[in-house]
Amino acid sequence: DCREVYLNGAHEDGMYEIQPIDMDKTVKVYCQMSLGGYMLFQKRTDRTCEREDFFRGWQDYQLGFGDKDCDYWLGNDLLHAITSQDKYDLVIKAGDFEIIYTHFTVSSEEDLFRMNFEDFKPKDSSLSNGFQPEDEKQDLRGQPFATPDKDEYGCALDSRSAWWFGPGCASVNLNLPMGTYKEFYPLSKPVGWSSNGLFIEVTHTTMSLKASDSE
Repeated sequence: DCREVYLNGAHEDGMYEIQPIDMDKTVKVYCQMSLGGYMLFQKRTDRTCEREDFFRGWQDYQLGFGDKDCDYWLGNDLLHAITSQDKYDLVIKAGDFEIIYTHFTVSSEEDLFRMNFEDFKPKDSSLSNGFQPEDEKQDLRGQPFATPDKDEYGCALDSRSAWWFGPGCASVNLNLPMGTYKEFYPLSKPVGWSSNGLFIEVTHTTMSLKASDSE
């Protein structure tokens, strides 16, 4: 993983080859070495570049799409392979907010790439637990990933996105339409997070994996 590459002396942010234990070939991933070896798997940007539409099908999310300098999704197959081999924390940066979910995992395609995590650790105590809100129908632990063409609860189609959803959809969805695509889907909700009970819209996000035993 990126942490191992970092410990082997690579300290520049960039694309690196890794080989997850259950894969028979190497793959290229973007490693955030300036953070100590985080691996980027989602990015939404507010800079001028060729933006990606995140309202797309199962295979695109399974294999990944986009550009790590603009809008990006690594791919659910790789997320499963990497989170299955060791313990990782999910680090979310949404605008000025930073949120950590410990021991984050994504299950196999056969199990619909279900998300799980152990604890919620926000950098700011005012931030709500967006993945496990008071509404149990929006609790994302153990819930499947959904795309418009594989949508158990109808939430992907309704939100014009793809994400993990419970029966009541999701209180936080970082793959909702942004930028020019917000104009294409004007009824979609904004991307953001709740702080002190108020929903704050954000214009850029990243989701990264870091080894649970790293700082």
